[in-house]
Amino acid sequence: MFIDYIGSISASLSSTHGVKLVESNMASLKDDHPYGYLRLFPSLSVLLDFDSTLLFYGHIAHGILSSLIVMSMGNEVTGRDLVEAGIAASEISARVAASLVFSDVRGR
Repeated sequence: MFIDYIGSISASLSSTHGVKLVESNMASLKDDHPYGYLRLFPSLSVLLDFDSTLLFYGHIAHGILSSLIVMSMGNEVTGRDLVEAGIAASEISARVAASLVFSDVRGR
């Protein structure tokens, strides 16, 4: 999930539209740190239509990883901490999504 997410942002940054997106958000990145990044990273991760459907339901990486990475900036967070938080967030997302699926045994 992390590799997919970082790769999609990197690919978007090598595109003309990705560069324009960063340039147009430069002021908010300086003035509104870290929240400017919370707006920019998900946009970059979906700019080239990369699809991060990792579970049976939903596209979770764009929201989960943006928050984790941005909120770790300037804090003493290890890579292990990020991975563990990503796993926990994915598990929560899967359980919430599973509870919303309608079937004969769930949701009725």
